[in-house]
Amino acid sequence: MPLATSKPQIEILNETPIDQHYRNLPALVADLKLFPHTFAGIAIGTGLFAKFDGSAANTFFDGVVDIDLPTTFDAGTPAKGGQVRVSRPRRMTVPVPAGGVVDADLKKPVYAVSGSDYEVQLTVPGAGFIDPIGYIEEVLSANRVVIRPVFKNR
Repeated sequence: MPLATSKPQIEILNETPIDQHYRNLPALVADLKLFPHTFAGIAIGTGLFAKFDGSAANTFFDGVVDIDLPTTFDAGTPAKGGQVRVSRPRRMTVPVPAGGVVDADLKKPVYAVSGSDYEVQLTVPGAGFIDPIGYIEEVLSANRVVIRPVFKNR
């Protein structure tokens, strides 16, 4: 599955977010490039920012990276040396790469697609983060839905 490009893949609907906060970065051993409106995670145990792509069971879904332009944090950034703004929207539109979404899927849970930081699926993943990250609130097309996200805290 693809990771986001410079074009935002998730649309945050024009509503007041539930919450906006800053997460400290861990010490970086490699450059970290973040793209606008991609999933943000929180590392269990440390409470620090982590990229969220559904592949790691030890990273909770924390919201959406709330930046306007792609941003790179250089390797060697010490812990607490950088922060990422995370928004927790009330609703957002997300792609469903497998497609086939119909109105009968309303209120069904969606799960992060392993290896993607912006896509969801309707089936429970076999590994990684297996909790739902939201529930379908509106079907826009067979490949795009509006979800009401569910956030976890450490």
